[in-house]
Amino acid sequence: IFEGLEPGGFGLIPSYNPYSDRLAARAAHSHAGRILRFGTTGEARLLSTAPDGGGMRLKADILGTRVDCVVGAPGAHITRNVVGALAAIVLMDGDVLNAAAALRHFKPLKGRGARFAAGGLQVIDESYNANPASMAAALALLGVAPGRKIAVLGDMLEMGEGAGAHHAALAAPIAASQVDLVFVAGHQMPALWDALPAGRRGARAATSAELLPQLLEMLRPGDTVLVKGSNGARMAVIVDALKAKGA
Repeated sequence: IFEGLEPGGFGLIPSYNPYSDRLAARAAHSHAGRILRFGTTGEARLLSTAPDGGGMRLKADILGTRVDCVVGAPGAHITRNVVGALAAIVLMDGDVLNAAAALRHFKPLKGRGARFAAGGLQVIDESYNANPASMAAALALLGVAPGRKIAVLGDMLEMGEGAGAHHAALAAPIAASQVDLVFVAGHQMPALWDALPAGRRGARAATSAELLPQLLEMLRPGDTVLVKGSNGARMAVIVDALKAKGA
């Protein structure tokens, strides 16, 4: 981290990261000319957020400039990233207000939060990657969605020796988001399955392809379906099948 930073450059540190002090020290060691923090505290900080259509209205203080804009995607993690991006624009002498106005047209990418309707369902496509933090963020989005909340989750890969504990720990954000049913695929996901109460268990399978028929049988119009997992878990198989179902 910061290895490519030129002397006198800028170090932007997320204030909400538990290792923010360590990151700031690393930036200083890399001869950063200025180190700033962003998030809900710091030189670039989020002041407030509120839903706005399919996105979020946010107010922020970006290095002394007040910004009030709409971002075309929902989620606390999105708004934190926006604050960091706007701070970078100020540091590069860009027009932060014009940049903020353009965020209205931002849309999540395929596999990274894109949404679509399919056969009476609302689908959140998070099939490209997964780790404990991004799982929690995606489940929080599902928690404010309409209808039955259905989580279809694949393995989080490259978790090391603590993989089982990381998967089992997903039961907490699932409960906090009041997810109605959880479907799991992969060799690590049994740890989560065992941690779930019986009433939240939808179905489980070794692969996404094997899980698909069980999922389709239990879905009903009005459901919101989150599909998430590491790319290697091949959860895009389920996303593509839901799209085809909608067509």
